[in-house]
Amino acid sequence: TGTITHGKPVQTDFLPLAKGVPRDYRAAAASLAHRSDHPVSQAIATQAVEQSVSVLDVEDFEALLGRGVRGMIDGHRYHLGNHRLLEELGFCSPEIETALDHLERQGKTVVILS
Repeated sequence: TGTITHGKPVQTDFLPLAKGVPRDYRAAAASLAHRSDHPVSQAIATQAVEQSVSVLDVEDFEALLGRGVRGMIDGHRYHLGNHRLLEELGFCSPEIETALDHLERQGKTVVILS
């Protein structure tokens, strides 16, 4: 996300880091974001609504203080959160670190679905 002059975050990019990422990953991210009251999550949820991305049912939703959120969608556990959460989950790789570093150097707040 990036912040426009109004001081309100907006989603600026959607970058699949895995090859062959199904479209429903975007719906999973939007669904988790929709359940959160964090301003960055709300930016993701807002763009999803504007682009007619489906909102899926989320079970066992939980906010992870200072890191993001997690929940179950169609029997699969998803996490939506910051770089720190991705590291805690052990999902970082040199390729992902490079992509995140590139976006963060642009002043963007990176939110990752895993």
